[in-house]
Amino acid sequence: MAGGLIVVPPELRDACVALSPSRLVTWPRVLIRLMVTRSAPALLNYVVGMFRATAFLFAIGVPVLIGQAQTEADRSFRFLEPYTLAGCIFLLINLPFIYILSKTKAEHV
Repeated sequence: MAGGLIVVPPELRDACVALSPSRLVTWPRVLIRLMVTRSAPALLNYVVGMFRATAFLFAIGVPVLIGQAQTEADRSFRFLEPYTLAGCIFLLINLPFIYILSKTKAEHV
């Protein structure tokens, strides 16, 4: 979050000083709000990356999903349905993060 202060233009900080609002107004209502909105896409990318790399995802994530799909496919000789279902489950796990990420990127365009 401290890196988010770098993205705040110096002119905005100078304008806050020139208008002389209190620090209780300047920081939460202007600077922190801008820092969060500008650094949200990078933070969400980091969250999605961490989510994919965590032990939680490894324990009940892609290897288990693909392994279960492979077992079912080997048993029934139907490969499309288990792999499609595994892909859909993985998408359902990641879609909330991807949706939030797309909304925050759209606000900055």
